[in-house]
Amino acid sequence: VGLARLLASCPEEELRDGAEAVRLAEVACRRTSWKSWNCLDTMAAAYAESGDFDKAREWQDKAIAQAPTEVHGSCVKRRGLYEAEKPLRE
Repeated sequence: VGLARLLASCPEEELRDGAEAVRLAEVACRRTSWKSWNCLDTMAAAYAESGDFDKAREWQDKAIAQAPTEVHGSCVKRRGLYEAEKPLRE
C-alpha cells in the first residue's frame, strides 16, 4: 500500500501515477479482504489522483467507517479535499 500511496499523493508530479496507484491499492484492499481502513484510504487517494472524485469520496467514506478513533479526523479531512475535487498531496 505504501507504493500506491506514493504514486497517488507525492508532491512531485513526475512521481505520481493515478492509474498504477489505483491498481496497487486494489491489490492491497483485496489482500486485506477490504477491511483495512488504510488501504481503503489509499484507494480514495488513488482515485482522486486519477480525477475520479466520485469514487474517491465513495472509498473515503468506507475508510472513515473503519478508521480507528485516532485517525478518524484526518480521514474526514481528506474527504473534504475530495469533496472540493482536490487530490491529496503528502
